[in-house]
Amino acid sequence: MNYTRSISAVEISSFRFRVSPGPAWTDLLVRSQVIELLFSVMSIPAVRSHPSTSQAARICLLQLAALKGGVFPKDTEVGSSSSEDCCQARTDYVCRFVTGLLRLIDNPLPPSAPHFDNEMIDLCGMCERVVLNFRIKTLLSMPTHLTSAFLEMLTKLICSMIDNSNSALQGLSRQRFPLFEP
Repeated sequence: MNYTRSISAVEISSFRFRVSPGPAWTDLLVRSQVIELLFSVMSIPAVRSHPSTSQAARICLLQLAALKGGVFPKDTEVGSSSSEDCCQARTDYVCRFVTGLLRLIDNPLPPSAPHFDNEMIDLCGMCERVVLNFRIKTLLSMPTHLTSAFLEMLTKLICSMIDNSNSALQGLSRQRFPLFEP
């Protein structure tokens, strides 16, 4: 019997929960459109439907959801005497990330796609990392419509996962296992 197990990007990158590049990466990761580019690449049907290519893009996005540390500009670097600029850089970053995440989740793969489950796990993993990585103050400082859309999307994802797991469990309990038949 040939058994191939498909794994999600969350499993591959789970050991790198926090990504902390230094200030030299600020222009590329924080101030640029790298996030928008990666989410745009993930939105291309040919990329998204190809398991290994979409997995590579999801790994990058999972890691960017865990971006922390010196990559965000410090007060002294931006010439400010308050921490508002640092917070603003984080807020701008998380706004761009959440916007891309919402676009992907609003246009899901069909459930019949071979790697639908892996993509859903990874999208949930991105949500988890955004929530755990960025302070509540940062998340609440996003524009109200974006915060509301993000919270609504989290609620729908959780409900969808619960419904799907309940359906799977009910289907499992109805199955007959020939191994255990008398």
